Amino acid sequence: MGYCISVNRLHGYDGVVMNITWKNAYIWEVYVEREYRSRGIGTALIGEVLEHLGQIGVERVSLIVNS
Repeated sequence: MGYCISVNRLHGYDGVVMNITWKNAYIWEVYVEREYRSRGIGTALIGEVLEHLGQIGVERVSLIVNS
């Protein structure tokens, strides 16, 4: 149906860690299969991730977007 990946250590393609602190996290990827889109699944996935990250002390979340 779908998935959401979040990380608190972000590596560039060359393996170098980019501007990270333990209170930051990144939503690396969100995906919902085409047939399940427009049903609020992506919103629910991100909501669950944000709730979890807040519970473990993350104060800032960024979303990685690829065109």
